[in-house]
Amino acid sequence: MRTVLKKVTWRELIAEVAPQRAKEARPFRLAVIQLGTYDGTIYNARQVVDKIGHLCDYILFDSAWVGYEQFIPMMADCSPLLLDLNENDPGILVTQSVHKQQAGFSQTSQIHKKDSHIKGQQRYVPHKRMNNAFMMHASTSPFYPLFAALDINAKMHEGVSGRNMWMDCVVNGINARKLILDNCQHIRPFVPELVDGKPWQSYETAQIAVDLRFFQFVPGEHWHSLKAMQRINTLSIHGKLC
Repeated sequence: MRTVLKKVTWRELIAEVAPQRAKEARPFRLAVIQLGTYDGTIYNARQVVDKIGHLCDYILFDSAWVGYEQFIPMMADCSPLLLDLNENDPGILVTQSVHKQQAGFSQTSQIHKKDSHIKGQQRYVPHKRMNNAFMMHASTSPFYPLFAALDINAKMHEGVSGRNMWMDCVVNGINARKLILDNCQHIRPFVPELVDGKPWQSYETAQIAVDLRFFQFVPGEHWHSLKAMQRINTLSIHGKLC
């Protein structure tokens, strides 16, 4: 007896759960993707949009544990906010917990809306509708220092300041990993053991800080233990930098 594996399309999967929507041009009003996990696994946003964007009016990237990807050059493709989009792409929403990886008081967060490329289309969400939906769930007694913290965070990242600040973080993170690799026996950083046949820590910090190979998950390698990547190698996922 022989088992034949059939390649299943996105629309066939949609038909299994919502057959009435499967033939629509864009079956999904909104897709929600966790851009970065707690332990620092981060999707390539460009690949997400290329893979499922044609099926969605909007994609919401939950960037609670990240938010720094647009300030680190080698992570540019991880940032939904840096994507070049056209009228055929989905609108983009990005939520960030500013108090986690950026500069803000506890509970400070923000929502980014990037959808001018679909303005005028029926699926476009105008500012008034978005703002009213937000205000419906907001407190009538806001804590104004939270708003001030958002402004301060934005100012801190303005211009080249954000890029310089986060490059310092990348360098510090790399050096910390090197110290752990050189001095610890029972713990190790979540990075490849070898890059081009040489130990990860043998490379210059300046080179590691600009080359994604030092953080990229490669299917078949054992250090990341992600066996599923053998089957769904459609997204390039990167290890946490800071």
